[in-house]
Amino acid sequence: MPVTKTVMEAEGNADAAKKTNGEFPAAKKEEEETAFDGEFIKVEKESLDVKDGSHTASETASAEGNKSSVLDRSSRISSRELLEAQEKVRELEVEIERLAGVLKHSESENSQLKNEVSLTKEKLEESGEKYEDLELKHKRLQEQVIESEEKYSSQLSTLQEALQAQETKHKELIGVKESFDGLSLELDSSRKRMEELEQELKSSVGEAQKYEELHKQSGSHAESETKRALEIERLLKVAKLSAKEMEDQVASLQEELKGLSDKITENEKIQEALQSTTAELAAVQEELTLSNLKKVLESKEKGQISALEILVASTKEDLQAKVAELEEIKSKLQEEVRAKELVEALLKSREELVSVGQEELAKVVSDENFSKTDSLLSQSLSNNAELEQKLKSLEELHNESGAAAATASQKNIELEDIVRASNEAVEEAKSQLRELETRFIEAEQKNMELEQQLNLVELKSSDAERELIEYAESVEEEKKQLNGQIQEFQEKIAELESALTLSSSKNSELQEELKIAVGKCAEHEERASMNHQRGLELEDIIQLSHSRVEDSGKRREEKLEDASNSSNEKHAEAENLLEVLRNELSLMHEKLESTENDRKSAGMRESKVLEKLKSAEEQLEQQGGLLKEYTTRNSELEHIHESLMRDSEFKLQEAIAKFTNRDSEAKSLSEKLSVLEDQVKTYEEQVAEAAKICIIYGRIRRDFKETGFYGKRK
Repeated sequence: MPVTKTVMEAEGNADAAKKTNGEFPAAKKEEEETAFDGEFIKVEKESLDVKDGSHTASETASAEGNKSSVLDRSSRISSRELLEAQEKVRELEVEIERLAGVLKHSESENSQLKNEVSLTKEKLEESGEKYEDLELKHKRLQEQVIESEEKYSSQLSTLQEALQAQETKHKELIGVKESFDGLSLELDSSRKRMEELEQELKSSVGEAQKYEELHKQSGSHAESETKRALEIERLLKVAKLSAKEMEDQVASLQEELKGLSDKITENEKIQEALQSTTAELAAVQEELTLSNLKKVLESKEKGQISALEILVASTKEDLQAKVAELEEIKSKLQEEVRAKELVEALLKSREELVSVGQEELAKVVSDENFSKTDSLLSQSLSNNAELEQKLKSLEELHNESGAAAATASQKNIELEDIVRASNEAVEEAKSQLRELETRFIEAEQKNMELEQQLNLVELKSSDAERELIEYAESVEEEKKQLNGQIQEFQEKIAELESALTLSSSKNSELQEELKIAVGKCAEHEERASMNHQRGLELEDIIQLSHSRVEDSGKRREEKLEDASNSSNEKHAEAENLLEVLRNELSLMHEKLESTENDRKSAGMRESKVLEKLKSAEEQLEQQGGLLKEYTTRNSELEHIHESLMRDSEFKLQEAIAKFTNRDSEAKSLSEKLSVLEDQVKTYEEQVAEAAKICIIYGRIRRDFKETGFYGKRK
């Protein structure tokens, strides 16, 4: 039978599929059997239709052959579909397991992110608390500064009030002194009155004695005088009582004056102590602030003054040496003048000798010895010519020596003028030095005042700088801590962002996978619906063929019911898994939204912290501006001091330049003196030559004398 063959082939294919896919569950096998049964029922239906028709045997044989081929094809297609469905189910299971692992990993990452967010929140809260503590400390510092300023102002007000009270007490003491002076005057007047009363008493006692003597004479007079004596005694008692009262008042006033004087001394001591303390404080501040500047200025001033003193001493020594040289030159010139006078005297004596020789020659001419006289005359003429030439040379030398003397005198005058100018320059330099010293003293005073102001400003600035440095250090430490925390937060935020990006990418991947799974589930639902439709068709066919195949129908119905139940259960499980995945995705979205909200809140806190830091930086910049103003003031004062120092240095350089010019002039004078010395040496040589000529002239004169005497003798 062909039907049995197809059934056997289908069972063989089912067994082969069971062997190859032994790990599949029984539900899948039942699905295969249901598909096979459906095809078998179709074949039977077709065979019944063929039997009902009134066809021929050949037509039935060909129909049966076609039916067998159709059954083979349908069995193969159903086996392939089963295999594909089994593979898809495996893939779905693997994907579901992978999705479950990914969800677990995402949950662990979300828990880590929550922990990190909680840690960051705690750290941000700690940083906010620290920043609040710093703000409280800053407020406390400001309050302390305000309290200290109030204390200083209250102390100043109390001191001013004490000074005012002391002034009022001093005025009261002055009034008490004036009253005491008035009382002393009244006491003096009362003493004078007492003395007058005592004198009156003495006179009255004398009169009483007289009256007693006269009482003997007259009783009436005695009574009157006794009355007067009683009145006088009463007056004396009253005066004594008034004197005692005055003495008591004076004693009380003296005690009050002593107490007031003690108070005055105490107040004076307090004032002296206050003044001494203020003076000591001012002196200490001035000494502390001015010690360094004084040392520097004193060292500079000492160096400048020593350099000036050295220059003045060197110039004085040079001038003294030049004056000594000038004195030597003057002495040499005087010696030269004396030598010239001697030369002139010698020339005069020579002229006299020449005149005497001429007279003797005239006498000799009148003698008889003409031959001798001619020879002597020729000799004398030659000698006279030589002498005239020598005289001319001497006159020239004399003229030259006179010109040299005139030049020397002019040079002496010039040297004297130069010496005077140098002395005047020295005096001007001294006056300039005095002016410089006065200006320097004034500059020192100004520098002292400026230094005092600088010291006060520096003290204030040092206090402010200390406070600023402390505040800046605290702020810098807090900045460092906050920057470190911010960096940590930024790193963590970056890590969180990277984790969020990873999680978002993973979520996107999961969503894509879910979409794929949903598509596959839809495909499975479609297949399930197809299977359900097939099942309905099979139920219809089963109802039609229930009479024939009850046993097989029951079994197949049970199998179909089991397969449908299993497919429905799997579908429900898949839907449950999808719902679970959707819930987890919604939770992930909520977690992501919460993390984003936390990140936004952290960003807001960070922005607040940064704003606070910016405000602190602005305060620091303001304080830095104040410090810059103080530094600019200090720099201006330093520029003023440097300008004064430059002026003094410029004036010193001018004085030094003048001294150098004078040194150059002195050098030129020394060169001129050397030239004059050379000229003096030449004059000395000329004088020596003139002396030689004088010696020769003396010899000639002796010869003339000898010749003249010989002629006279002859």
